[in-house]
This record gives sequence, structure tokens and C-alpha cells, in this order.
Amino acid sequence: MDAGESAREVARRSRERRGDTAWSRRWDQGADGEVETGAALTELPAAEWTVLHDVVWPGRRRANLDHVVVGPGGVFVIDSKLWSGTVTCRGGMLRQGSRRRDRAVSGAVAQADSVRGLLRDLDPRAVVPVLCLARQGGIEGRAGEVLVTAPANVVRVLRGHPPLLSDGESRRVAGRLALSLPRVVAPSGAARLRSRVPRRPDPGPGTRPPRLADGGPRRWSWRWSWRPWVAALLLLLLLAGGALHPALAELARVAADRAAAWVVATAAPQRAAAPATAFGGSHRVGASASAPALEITVGQVSAARPRSGSAPPGSRWWAAYVVVRNAGDRPLDRPRALVPRLVGSDGTERPARAGDRVRRGAPLSLGRPLRPGAVREGYAAWLLPRGVRPAEVVLGEGDATRTWSRPDRP
Repeated sequence: MDAGESAREVARRSRERRGDTAWSRRWDQGADGEVETGAALTELPAAEWTVLHDVVWPGRRRANLDHVVVGPGGVFVIDSKLWSGTVTCRGGMLRQGSRRRDRAVSGAVAQADSVRGLLRDLDPRAVVPVLCLARQGGIEGRAGEVLVTAPANVVRVLRGHPPLLSDGESRRVAGRLALSLPRVVAPSGAARLRSRVPRRPDPGPGTRPPRLADGGPRRWSWRWSWRPWVAALLLLLLLAGGALHPALAELARVAADRAAAWVVATAAPQRAAAPATAFGGSHRVGASASAPALEITVGQVSAARPRSGSAPPGSRWWAAYVVVRNAGDRPLDRPRALVPRLVGSDGTERPARAGDRVRRGAPLSLGRPLRPGAVREGYAAWLLPRGVRPAEVVLGEGDATRTWSRPDRP
């Protein structure tokens, strides 16, 4: 999902339900501000900076962080705004016209605090709240601990911040945040369709409840209860007739075998498939004859840009941050067996493309043996046809296969 896409989706759904209202226009305006900031952030050198757009706000179910940028100057949590009128920042005070915007300042601080909670081993000063005000010229200043800037100069402000992270620290922090901050995902078409179907009213007294379409428990009724008795009666008649004629005896035996198989099949509890781990979660794979115990984490799959060039026509790059740790007591000699495979919405499974680099950071390298306790991490990249969305990531072979997918959002 690109910058501003979740806000645009909220505006679209609002127009579907209520028409073109001030509420939907407000969300569209917010999306425009995010898009302007996102476009400006593409000017940051990809070798030093990692930019995440439209990620989940930690601890908030229905809120997002517009942009999280990691580089030498630290972690910048950017809240994009597009306000009308003239905005000024003087004497540590942010104003829109004559109106103080203290609430926006405290909101930016709260966003930065939520990211600090994910990086407790990092110097708190390295996480910086930023308000980026679109269409406000070259505004620049500070309101409390919040940097105030605009798309026109946000890159200069970020690059001019005193360096706090080494290259190695910056890459590690970016990888951790890519795992901990999944992208905000708009509801699927099916989910939107279900949300528009009116709920069935509760049945009144004496009304038979509707049959459940999902195979759930049904109310007992004579419509179903008489059928097993008829089947049992027919089976008894066949058994009785079998004593008089051998052909009827054979027919009765076959019927009894099938009835017994049906009883076993319907009485046995159905074992549900184990749910896939959500993106950002870890799987532990037990040791086997060919491999040690492993701990594998796969971050959110999101759209990416290649380090150089562009995607072929009709295609789009996707990437996820992957961490593999040898949790056993012997080396992993064949790490190439752990090449991540991406299952698209078309049902096709595609392995990560070896050596392909995306702008966010180094690729996942699985060419060398992995010694006990060592960690191999980096970005896995896939090329999907446009219109095909990532559904899940699969790693491993046989019984050691593990799956990551996006959990259903409320």
C-alpha cells in the first residue's frame, strides 16, 4: 500500500455509504498530504535511509502512522497534515491562523512514543516526532519536541539532523520496525461486499430460525430425525431377508459396511487446520535429521522498489523482511532450502528472486552455512503481475513447512 492509500480507502467507503460529505473530503485531503510527503521522501538516498508508509500504530486497532523513516539521524515518525490557511511555528507554538494546534503536536508525540516502545534498547532521543505540513511553503521550526517541516524541505531537515545511528544500527532498527509495523491493509472486495449486506432481523416469537449456511449447529426437528430410523428399518429388513436368500444377505452386508463407515465419518471430530502465523510473528521449527532447530520470522509483505531500474511492464515488486536464526547445536548446511515462497491471490507460488535488491535494504542471503546461534536476515523480493496481491509466505519443506499470512482485520 502506497502513502495515503488507507485514508483514500476510508474516504471512498464513506462516499459509498453517505455520499460526498465533509467527512469524506477531510479524508481525501489527508491522503493528499500523505502523498505529497511520500513523494518528497523518495529523494532520500536509499543506501542510507529506509522509509515505511502507512503502517499500523502500535497498540491502536484503527489508527496508522503516516511515515516512519530510519536513517543516520535516527527514527523519524512523521505525521502528514494538509491544513487550510496559513500555518506558523514561532516560539515553540504551532498555529493555524490564530488557532493553536496543540492537539496535533501531542498526537505526533504519542505516535513517536508508540515507536519508542518497540525500541526500548535505543536511546529515546533517537526517535523523533515530526509534523510535515503540505502546501505550507518552506515552514520549519520546532513545537516542543516535535520537528515542524513541509514536503519542500523535509529531506533537508532529516538529513541535517545530528547523526545518532551507525550504518549497522540503522539497518538493524529498520529491519525490526519492518517486522513490528505491518502495513495498513484496506478491506478486501469481499469484506466490503459483506459490510453492505443488511443484517437479517432477529426472528420473532414462534418463528423458525434460518438454516445456517456455514454448517453450524441446527435446531433439532422431525424433518431430519426420521431419516436414520427409516434407514435402520430398511437395513433390518435386508438382514431378515438375507436369511432366506443369499443375494439379499450379500446386499445386507454391503449396506451394513457402508452404514458403519458413515457413522464413523460423521461421529469423528474434524481436525481443523492449524492457523497460519500473522506477518511479523515467529515460527520455531524443530530439529530433524537434516537440519537443526530454527526460529524464523517473516515481516509484512508490501510493495517495494528495486535498487536500480524499474519493474518490467505489467509487473510489480513486493518485499518482506525475513530473519532466520539457528536455534540448534549444529550448523545448517543447506540454508537454500529456506528460500521464501510467495503465494499470490492467483494461487501461484513464486520463490524469492535470488540477489534481487530493493531500496529498503540488503537482500536475504542464504548461500552460506548458518552456524549455531547465528542469524541471517534481509529482504526477500518477489515480482508479481499487476493485479495479483500477496496472500501468504511459505518457508521450508515437508513437515517443516511454515506459513505466514495477514490476519483478518476487524
